[in-house]
Amino acid sequence: MTATHTRFKMKTPVLLSLISGVLLTAHPAAAADTVAVPKAGLDACLQTVDRLNRLDCFDKLLGTPISVLSGGTSPTTAPVPSSQEKSPIAALAHAMEQARRAGDEGWQFRYSRVGSNDLLTLPELMAEAAAAPAAPPPPAENGALPEKNAAIDAAQNPGDLLQPGTANVYLTKLETPPADATSPADRAILMLSCEANITTARLILPQPISLGPHAIEIRTASGRPETETWQAVADGTVLMNARGLTSIADITRWRTTPRIQMSLGIGNENRALLFEMGNLADMLPPLRRACQW
Repeated sequence: MTATHTRFKMKTPVLLSLISGVLLTAHPAAAADTVAVPKAGLDACLQTVDRLNRLDCFDKLLGTPISVLSGGTSPTTAPVPSSQEKSPIAALAHAMEQARRAGDEGWQFRYSRVGSNDLLTLPELMAEAAAAPAAPPPPAENGALPEKNAAIDAAQNPGDLLQPGTANVYLTKLETPPADATSPADRAILMLSCEANITTARLILPQPISLGPHAIEIRTASGRPETETWQAVADGTVLMNARGLTSIADITRWRTTPRIQMSLGIGNENRALLFEMGNLADMLPPLRRACQW
């Protein structure tokens, strides 16, 4: 049986109008004047509800080059950026860790409204939620740590503070100290976030790497290692997982394991970064509520 194909006449550049107002740019390097795509694949993309997943579907269908997906760089030409000025997301991660109290080994939590620069800790979020009209708080779990009860309460009784699309929630965890680390600045930070209803896992590195895609091996305490491709963005110290479902799948796996090891090349050496998951499962409810999963 011969597969049915649909042909597009390509110009420089061409914009294909997708449903829900999403625009896909067909880069001139990706195709000649005419591109044949399987009709079944085109139909599958058009029926994809989520905007990001639909865009990803069309990128795969039309073969959007990695250089376009990574912001105009390629593995062979990507520069090593300067580390003199941290990106905003890296600066936030470092600020959260610098505010960590002595002896606190749990995940750090910050909340903000979309469009606001005011960051709240979990107790501050709870205070705002308590001041807003809301239902009575759920009963605390006997024997549970205060942070767990607070996170559950914030997720179940937040007023309008965690409505999807209106809230940013950030969690950070400092790398378990490697043998050669002399200060927290020498350690990586694992950051999980829900920003405007989009879930993202990021790795904040102590030194920049070349921009573009990087292979990273992730090993859990009980599972086989999995190799994923993350993107180095911003100033080169931010390594970002694919947003949305891919990040959600990883975080869902991580919350049930005591620790994970992330291995990748940094500089001229391979580094194995160890992160204790600790109270991740307890601290996730507000993030999950804000991102609807």
